[in-house]
Amino acid sequence: MLDAEMYASLTRTMKNGRVRQFVSIMTLEPRQRVVVPLAGVHAISGNIRIVLAEERRVEVHVVGDVGAAPPVPNPGPDEAGIDFGITEVMTDETGVKYGETYGQALQEMSETMLRKSRRRQKLWALYRKYLELDPARARRIRRHNLGTAKQTRRNRRFRRRLENEINHAFNRFFAARRPKVIAIESLEHLSGKAKSKGLSRKVALWTRSVLRERLTFKTARFGSEERPVNTAYSSQTCPSCGFVDAKNRNGDRFHCRNCGFTADADHVAAMNIHARLHDLEIRRSMPKEKVFAILKRRFEARQA
Repeated sequence: MLDAEMYASLTRTMKNGRVRQFVSIMTLEPRQRVVVPLAGVHAISGNIRIVLAEERRVEVHVVGDVGAAPPVPNPGPDEAGIDFGITEVMTDETGVKYGETYGQALQEMSETMLRKSRRRQKLWALYRKYLELDPARARRIRRHNLGTAKQTRRNRRFRRRLENEINHAFNRFFAARRPKVIAIESLEHLSGKAKSKGLSRKVALWTRSVLRERLTFKTARFGSEERPVNTAYSSQTCPSCGFVDAKNRNGDRFHCRNCGFTADADHVAAMNIHARLHDLEIRRSMPKEKVFAILKRRFEARQA
């Protein structure tokens, strides 16, 4: 996926008088572009998708400008609540999800990193084995198989893919809504979902840093204010009756065991995050045990 700043559409008149169109595409290498010749001349603008099809054929799919995203229901011009996720970048309190391919990208990155890490561990074991038996072979293994240049380039590509996914999600959100205040969860609490704890921490660190940078930039650009709130039990609390129970949430689905309210779990979390903008009792730094006690007391007061 490329936005309008990542490619250029060019036309040239060839020697035989035929007009040819080309698309010049940014690559992961600085100041290097790939030029794709097109079969005809077409109107290309906004976001495009580049697809590598069979027989080395490249297709250019025009998907429209970010600014032309369909409008979503806006509960008010001043406030919004968003819940950052793993399967998508975020969900707002109206239930709209942004960055739906984000989870697939995270999974592919974590699996590739885990596979490469296991291979490197085996090579390190061989290096240590031959360090005394055959030092020359050990040096060759170290020189040709345990360098960091390719690893650094791969990690850079992964991070740029994360940046692209998150940036597109924020573009869609601000194209549809321009809230003055955005209630968010603390980014320090976000965690990864990789199969390895070490890789999970690395992916989570990248995610937090990219989200922080993009959120700060976008809110400054559109004149919004980000306001972290306490998100304890936000995905386990029923927004309808206030009942709190871990069993209310089952994966991505929320089903209240008290009143039967059903919705997407991330949507419920975003609704509760939005509501806590004006909750004077639940403070941002309050321990989750105290938050649970307050929510339980409120539910019991409703039932009385």
